[in-house]
Amino acid sequence: EKIVLFFERKEAHLKRQRLDAPSSSGFINSAKQATLASFHVTWHIARQKKPHNIAEKLIKPAAIDMARIMCGDESSRKLQ
Repeated sequence: EKIVLFFERKEAHLKRQRLDAPSSSGFINSAKQATLASFHVTWHIARQKKPHNIAEKLIKPAAIDMARIMCGDESSRKLQ
């Protein structure tokens, strides 16, 4: 009986520590979306074939992409 309780507590403790547990999936998805948004910003910079400091022409389209990826289409429409 004592051994069974020990392993049940150990199992519950390990399940709480998992990074891919359902409670932490929001963070993982958010990190993936942030990375994807970063790639879109880089794509806009590369597409202009300009130096990195050409931000005036790129900020708005990149911000719209970031808002669409991170917050959805409704947020991106507000920026347009």
